[in-house]
Amino acid sequence: MTQAPVSNSIALSRPYQYLPLEAANWRLVEESRVFRHHPVTASDGETIHAFTCGAQEKPTVLLINALGMSSLLMARLAKVLSCDFHVVTWETRGLPSVGPDHTLPDLSLKRHVNDALTVLSQTGSTAPFGIVAFCSGVNVALRGLMQNKLDCDRLCIVSPSIHLDCSQEETDYQRTMLPMWLDVAERGQPYASLIHRLLQSKSGDQETGLTGEVEVLDKLPFATAQSTFIYAIMQASCRDETIFANADTISIPTLVVHCDNDEIIHADTSRQLTSKLANARHLKIAHQAHYGICTSDEMHIEIMNFLC
Repeated sequence: MTQAPVSNSIALSRPYQYLPLEAANWRLVEESRVFRHHPVTASDGETIHAFTCGAQEKPTVLLINALGMSSLLMARLAKVLSCDFHVVTWETRGLPSVGPDHTLPDLSLKRHVNDALTVLSQTGSTAPFGIVAFCSGVNVALRGLMQNKLDCDRLCIVSPSIHLDCSQEETDYQRTMLPMWLDVAERGQPYASLIHRLLQSKSGDQETGLTGEVEVLDKLPFATAQSTFIYAIMQASCRDETIFANADTISIPTLVVHCDNDEIIHADTSRQLTSKLANARHLKIAHQAHYGICTSDEMHIEIMNFLC
């Protein structure tokens, strides 16, 4: 039997059916072919899309993506790490793929931590040697570690979008958008519809190449009023500063990485978090923006060197 060509299938079928059709030709879609896809079932019946790469007998590294974002953002880093590690990641429930059911799933940090444990167990992975957490995914990693549900020997934090119990410098996004998501979550979907329309009206010219692909992924959570509301609920769960009151109890060797052109999260947030953790050091990556975890070869090398 002649095998059908598969060069464009990843953009049209699960788990990447939320992508636009033109994504079939994306560099990130090609990079994502390193992944093996594992649909797993959470304890409450929700389907979670997990992804692995690298030999299973190697030490496990768990990648915790920003809440609601596509696993494509982790594909290039996963490919680098798969040379020495068994890499595991997943896409959070609710987003980026919005299901037909209008009943909202549990989107709490506690549930995301439990989903991480489910993903590890159902992909046959060992307890992670390392955890790499990006943006709002840092909330999941730190909550799991402080509650002794997650454990690892190395922790890498990249551009943390967290709410600390101390004064700090902030970007415009941190000052305006992050508090707004809490307001949207409280006021409901009609208000989310308004925010959705406002965000759509501000769309400008799109970049090309890898930067353009990342830009499309960044906008996916705001594709509809429903997805905007789901994203707001996810972000609202990260606004409880008491979660990190005991962050100094985390003594794992930790690398906190921040890009010097990050327009979303201020470097001071990373520095303040570094000072709170018991065994952490701060690393700046030059000439990169918020999504350096996807675009920066230098960052990938630094993370690999830290984990090794």
